[in-house]
Amino acid sequence: MSEALVMVWLAIIGLTTLSPTWGRLPTPALVSLVIPMGAATYILSALAMLASGVSFSTYSALWLASLAAVALTATVHRYRSRAGGSIPYSAARVPFGYAVIGTLIVATIAQNVHLTRLTVDSVRSLLTAQGLETTGSLELINRGDLRARHLVVPLLHTSGVISGRGYVASITPLFALSGLGFAAWLALRAFASFGTPQRWRHWLLLGGGALVLTTNRILYHAFYVNGHMVFAVYLLIGVGAAWIARRGSMGTMFLPASLAFAALPALRPEAVVTGLIFLIAVVATVDVSGRLRWALSTPFIVATVLWYGVLLAPRSFDADLGLFGSVYGNIVLVAGFAVVLAASHHRLGRWLLPAAPWLTLAGIVGYVGVNALRNSDLLRTSLAATGVNIAIEGLWGVFWWIVPLFVLGAVLVTTLPLERMWILPGVTYGVALLAFIYLRNGPYRVGQGDSGNGMFMHVAFVLVVYVVIAAGHAVAPTGTPETQHTEPASAASF
Repeated sequence: MSEALVMVWLAIIGLTTLSPTWGRLPTPALVSLVIPMGAATYILSALAMLASGVSFSTYSALWLASLAAVALTATVHRYRSRAGGSIPYSAARVPFGYAVIGTLIVATIAQNVHLTRLTVDSVRSLLTAQGLETTGSLELINRGDLRARHLVVPLLHTSGVISGRGYVASITPLFALSGLGFAAWLALRAFASFGTPQRWRHWLLLGGGALVLTTNRILYHAFYVNGHMVFAVYLLIGVGAAWIARRGSMGTMFLPASLAFAALPALRPEAVVTGLIFLIAVVATVDVSGRLRWALSTPFIVATVLWYGVLLAPRSFDADLGLFGSVYGNIVLVAGFAVVLAASHHRLGRWLLPAAPWLTLAGIVGYVGVNALRNSDLLRTSLAATGVNIAIEGLWGVFWWIVPLFVLGAVLVTTLPLERMWILPGVTYGVALLAFIYLRNGPYRVGQGDSGNGMFMHVAFVLVVYVVIAAGHAVAPTGTPETQHTEPASAASF
């Protein structure tokens, strides 16, 4: 089967997974989500297969993902039928056509234009993909590669082993386009709710788009066989979809938010910490029901346990298996998160969840401070390298010179509704970048290929979208519809 057809299969899985949103989500938003949601369903299906001991293959994982998507659709249809409603299947016809045709066009172009970027890290991930597809398990995969690069990128490229190319040229560009499309729809939806004047809407979108599309590193990551672009898109969907669900009568948007967070744990070594930083801020938002918090968080928790507890632990080095090591330490973190969620249901623990984002920031600051006292040279070397990368060598251009200033300006000029979902985790992530050097026991280095430089990509979309929608809020006249609040969401929103 050709690469383009596999990508179409992923798109159809994604559209089917999004069946609860049919008729409620406009076509542009649906089309922008199909590839990330299809890939998330495929990733989680592959993790379940490998964890249960079933032999892996790309096609078997795709079929399992298809069955999971159909089962979700059937469950939602049955639930709505009991409530006197139904899934409007006809509402999926137009998105289906756009998704299939668009995916075919992008995949065909990507296969023939040869813009893919490969590095040594890319090749190591592709070797894992080859081992997965040829053996059906992780038994012969290099332990160092699993530890350093994890499994999502190899899973997304296993169909390239079947085609003989060795990689999938179109998957990262499709993610990049999905991220841009979702960002544009999210901003326009926000502008409409704020009452932002029409004359400002297109200029704000053009400004944000120009900033993104003229930045070397963002364009590079759009064609790079690595996980940075995938991470950025999933993080944007996780935060943005949850935010828009709370801003309007679109509770079904919690579904893509939940799946986006669940796709993170097996993506990169720092993904659980980063995911928790943002997920905690989302679930700590007021007026979100307890059941919905669990619905949002459980897939992330399960994916973490499957990857670290079942799959990675037996294939890890002894030094990583301590209670606070890189394997079990992540399970301890999600277990603590689950305890906080459970405690929030009881009177004595209700204060804990609203305080959790601040406690997370304080904990990371404390961790960096203690380790800096023990080894200040590591921090000093990393800060110097990061400064050089931001300014020149990282090839970010002016991006990180102006985006933090824009963010600060937005915070000072306006108060975005539910702003805590965006700003506090962004600040915490900036501190976490310093914590990662101690967690991995190695400094960042000068160069565009440094992992620290790449990790700036993870929050690039989130910060740009925040700046754009905050600007739209700032120029909206007072007393506009943005002051209206919806009823508290519940798990029935799914």
